[in-house]
Amino acid sequence: MKAFKIFGLCLIAGAMLSGSRCSRPAKRGPMDKVVTVKNCQPTEDPVEVVLDDNVTWEFSPPGHDYAVHFKKRSPFSTANPSVAEKNKVKGDFWCSATLGWLCYYEYVITKDHGKPCGDPGVHVGDGG
Repeated sequence: MKAFKIFGLCLIAGAMLSGSRCSRPAKRGPMDKVVTVKNCQPTEDPVEVVLDDNVTWEFSPPGHDYAVHFKKRSPFSTANPSVAEKNKVKGDFWCSATLGWLCYYEYVITKDHGKPCGDPGVHVGDGG
């Protein structure tokens, strides 16, 4: 009799857990994200991405040399990603280990070989 109660409670708990997953919106898959920067100001700050997204930057006005540098940690494989090419979001140990608490990455945009523009950031979310 006691075994039937435990089995019944396990079935109910399993149904509740699986039901809660069904009510959540589906997480989106990877996509390409273009960060538009006009007069040194990004149109989105922070840039919201998920793991495996590809990020590129587009700058205006033309005629300047722009660069991006991540201060302490980077969501990419380098602290100085190419602004003209797609950069795959990798995250890092701290983002994974803290379940999203440490997934904000500060970066600096510079133009004309080092003049700082602003202080935007990238936030890696779970896509849900």
